[in-house]
Amino acid sequence: MYLNKKSLNILNLFLTLKKYSFTELEMILKIKKRSISMNINTINSFLHNHNINGIIKVGEFFFIDEKELLKIKDLLSHAPFTPTERRDYILLKLFFTNKIILSNSFIELDITRRTLNYDLERIKDYLIRYNLKLESLPSKGIFLIGNEINIRILFASYLTKYFIERESCHNLFINLINSIFSKKELSLAKKIVLNLINKMNISLPPEDFFKIVSIILIHSFREINFPCFYEEYKTPNKLLENKNYTVVTNFLKKYGLEELKLYELDLVIEILLSLDTEIYTKNLESEICEFLEKLEIKLKVSIPREKDFLMQISNAIRIGKFKAELNFLEHKELHKLDKEYKRYYTEISNTIKSIIPEFYLEDIIYLTILIKNTIDTISINRKEPKNIAIIDNSFNHIYGKMLLKYIKGNYYVNILKILDNYQLKDFLRNEHNIDFILTLSDINIKKFHVPTIKMDFDYILNSVCELEKHGFLKK
Repeated sequence: MYLNKKSLNILNLFLTLKKYSFTELEMILKIKKRSISMNINTINSFLHNHNINGIIKVGEFFFIDEKELLKIKDLLSHAPFTPTERRDYILLKLFFTNKIILSNSFIELDITRRTLNYDLERIKDYLIRYNLKLESLPSKGIFLIGNEINIRILFASYLTKYFIERESCHNLFINLINSIFSKKELSLAKKIVLNLINKMNISLPPEDFFKIVSIILIHSFREINFPCFYEEYKTPNKLLENKNYTVVTNFLKKYGLEELKLYELDLVIEILLSLDTEIYTKNLESEICEFLEKLEIKLKVSIPREKDFLMQISNAIRIGKFKAELNFLEHKELHKLDKEYKRYYTEISNTIKSIIPEFYLEDIIYLTILIKNTIDTISINRKEPKNIAIIDNSFNHIYGKMLLKYIKGNYYVNILKILDNYQLKDFLRNEHNIDFILTLSDINIKKFHVPTIKMDFDYILNSVCELEKHGFLKK
């Protein structure tokens, strides 16, 4: 018995030792209560079969006992593969050896010949995208056939996935990688990449960092075992047209990557130049434009097209696509988005999934925060904070000061004064630059033509005032 992807995601969620209610799980996992219950039962059956206590429910909350944490992690590193893990493992074996022997594979993976054949059919269909294929030779095995460049490109992606998910990987993966790459080789590759990004004064997300590490390791391994010449390869025009291409190429050769083939250098350069705004103004992917155009219509807002912002959006979607294609383990955590973010989240989720259906929750949340904050920042720069006065008759303006603290902590405003009722007439006679009056009591100042907002003190205590509907700029 093994856990499917959904059950495994739920179990990994609880390995953080947090407690979750049904409502929180529904919000995080985007599945119904019934499905959650079924998956928790599956998880508990799996754990109980190995004499491990499963997910416990006390009152409204589910959690796992901290004492069981190490047992569960150890079990997951030895437990039977999920279908996705099996196919990943088969692919990595193919990339390392260019062939697999069927009899060895189904014994190693503890599966039937029929299941292995099914996995191989799925792999064949997937490899077509990369102009690669599997060829069967009787009594000799299944061979990986195709252009060496395409093999190394796809190999780098799967090795990257392994490095990022290493802590939750099955032991067979760990043993396979360790049998090929020594700790010294891995450490050296990491040092080269760290040295590069330090000298360039840039930072890379884990997906890009380990992609470059993987390219270095794969070059060393396959040049020895599967040497090949690349006379037909030509650098893509989009790289050649970049004014920094030659400079970056020479820089990489100077600082540790001089042995890489030209196409491997280009893979690294493409990653590094993804931080160059020029690429995203000249070669903005059609799906990025489609995403932003659809989103503008749904949100009914103008989305900026500044270079830095477009680069951030493009990189977020690029990495999101990479994770979705390779079925990364989704690290779902509870993100309590404020009310004003939720509308953005809903529309961004619907829009990106209409283009990339498997896009992950964590990447949608990142896009939501990035887009909402960018639009808000531009709004703040274009608009002046509201000028307001507060009317409060409490002793020493105690309530008015509490309101003032809340307003200043949540909105961009200029507080002109806290007043008693009797001071209002003189104040308005002398102060003409005022947008709103906030009051904690019932007053009538219509004759002064200044908009008045009656504040409910219970809302203030619970931090739920919604002044943005009056045009106030939310922090």
